[in-house]
Amino acid sequence: MNIAIDVRSILQQPVVAEELRKWPLMHGTLCPREELEHMKIEGLIAGKAAPNSFDYDRELGRTNSVFLAPASFRMNYGFGVGSVFVDAALLSNRRDLRFSDLDVGSAVECLKIVCEHGEQNYCGDARDVTRLAELVRQQKVVSPTLHCRDLVLEIVHTDSFTRYYDECYKVTEAVFFKSIEEEAKSRRANLYQYFARTGLWSLHEEILAPVFVEPQYLLGDWDGRCWTEWRKASTPDVQYRLQAWLEAATTRSKQ
Repeated sequence: MNIAIDVRSILQQPVVAEELRKWPLMHGTLCPREELEHMKIEGLIAGKAAPNSFDYDRELGRTNSVFLAPASFRMNYGFGVGSVFVDAALLSNRRDLRFSDLDVGSAVECLKIVCEHGEQNYCGDARDVTRLAELVRQQKVVSPTLHCRDLVLEIVHTDSFTRYYDECYKVTEAVFFKSIEEEAKSRRANLYQYFARTGLWSLHEEILAPVFVEPQYLLGDWDGRCWTEWRKASTPDVQYRLQAWLEAATTRSKQ
């Protein structure tokens, strides 16, 4: 088998939801090498990055989950020193995962914009801006003297914002992967271009795994240039795709 030809062939495929589910996921980490060794044995445990998290992440309970995303050559999903690859089998074996194709941070930024500059200003990709504007109006009645920064924090603390988050930033797994497929299709992006997040990618994909990710799902760590394998993937299909991704990423990093 000529693996170089196979790599080129598989990464030239269009992004299809069912195919993308077979590729490993990624978790960004700032941990030094000695901590990665513990992670290899203990698994990914939520809350390790809580001190560096946003206030809204803590308020919404997001720091109680491990953040994952489809792999990216750019490692641009909160990734720092390195990334841990997670077996795609997690998608089939864990029923408590939470999926979102956008980051709720866009809604928090919208609250700030509405509070400081009024409701007619552009709020980027925040969902249901009308509802966010209503939350600002309601909170200004309750706390009319608060500075906008403090007012937004008060809004984030409310049950109304938690309901907004659950209704607007939670999708099913099927919708999650279909959204990626449709976005890639609109850009005529193949798998390689998706993993490179070519252009101004409009989605901000995240998968939250409550509490921890078991060690048997952790395949190894990638620092942007070098791969350290921890264990093989659960199926030959996933293992093959991981190797294809790593070969493409290694070639890319040397260019």
